[in-house]
Amino acid sequence: NFRQYKGKEVLIKPNVGVPAPPNKGINTSPQVVKAVADLFLKKGAKVIIGESSGVMDTTSTCFEKSGFIELAKQGYHMVDLKDKNLEYVKINIPNGKHLKKLLFHV
Repeated sequence: NFRQYKGKEVLIKPNVGVPAPPNKGINTSPQVVKAVADLFLKKGAKVIIGESSGVMDTTSTCFEKSGFIELAKQGYHMVDLKDKNLEYVKINIPNGKHLKKLLFHV
């Protein structure tokens, strides 16, 4: 039931950590991410596709080589989670067993 997301922001965080072509199966397929994004968009959500590359390459290189740049060209909102200009909020997790707090991009 995607109706609960109408008017809300949804972050889709695929695995695009290395600059590998989509047919290699190393990263999340851009077609899968597009399909999930479209489900949320059709229900009125604002969709953000966010990723932070591994240490060897930039996120933009990984997006480009992995086929995600096509989503950006189609108007999907792509965000580099390494962008130092992003604003983050620290959220405490009461009674967390493994995680006590998380940082979220706002």
